[in-house]
Amino acid sequence: MFIRSILSWSRRWRQRAQDRRYLSELDDHVLSDIGLTRWDVTRETARPFWQPLNLRS
Repeated sequence: MFIRSILSWSRRWRQRAQDRRYLSELDDHVLSDIGLTRWDVTRETARPFWQPLNLRS
């Protein structure tokens, strides 16, 4: 059970890092289409991988 928990956290953290990386690669036009600004992305990508995505704060 403990090992499954560690693996689950590891996968979640890896996915968050990947999501932030993909988000940082979007151009401003696409960000505008989804209601985000470059500042939103900059702020989000500066967060550590263990924190969940928070694009609406």
